[in-house]
Amino acid sequence: MGWLELGNDPEAKQIIHPSGVDIEQYNKSGLGNATTIQQFITQPYKVMEYGCGTGRILRHIKDCKKVGVDIVPEFIEECKSEGIDAHLIKDYNFNGDCDIIFAITVFIHLSKKDAMIALENIYKGLKVGGLALLQMPIYDKDKEPNEWFDVGVWSEKSLREACDKVGFEVDTLYFNTGEFDFITNIGEHHDSTHILRKRK
Repeated sequence: MGWLELGNDPEAKQIIHPSGVDIEQYNKSGLGNATTIQQFITQPYKVMEYGCGTGRILRHIKDCKKVGVDIVPEFIEECKSEGIDAHLIKDYNFNGDCDIIFAITVFIHLSKKDAMIALENIYKGLKVGGLALLQMPIYDKDKEPNEWFDVGVWSEKSLREACDKVGFEVDTLYFNTGEFDFITNIGEHHDSTHILRKRK
């Protein structure tokens, strides 16, 4: 199974987040992430969630114009049924009108090749000076995800090189020491959100 097949899986929400078997708790589970993002929304910005899923996080974002994009058609339809403006990534026009674009639990599942495509889309979607708020674990050594649900991580060098290539300035990065390992090393900043800025 891959992400595109998840939309037809009745237990898809549980795969996305452990609370998925309880719809009320699943919908509430995005509140913590939304609270982190909300602190950056200081004006009536346009905010995008890249990899919005079923709107678990985006539904809690307030005081702005918001839009979500994802690759799974069923997720997009569920977002729309909840009144969330959502689109398939392949159909969306990334035209530089967003002040903030965030991606939570997205890049950990992407190969470096697919991550570069995502970074380029996010860059194109942002206004000059706009912020990308990205959850991308940084350790001492790169690790590609081996399967669709596996966790990939970045080294600081790889991420800085990718940002420079795409056109991002790095505002804030959070680091974990050593090599990532599910059992022996999940760093304290594994889930931290980095801040990148589209160059002026």
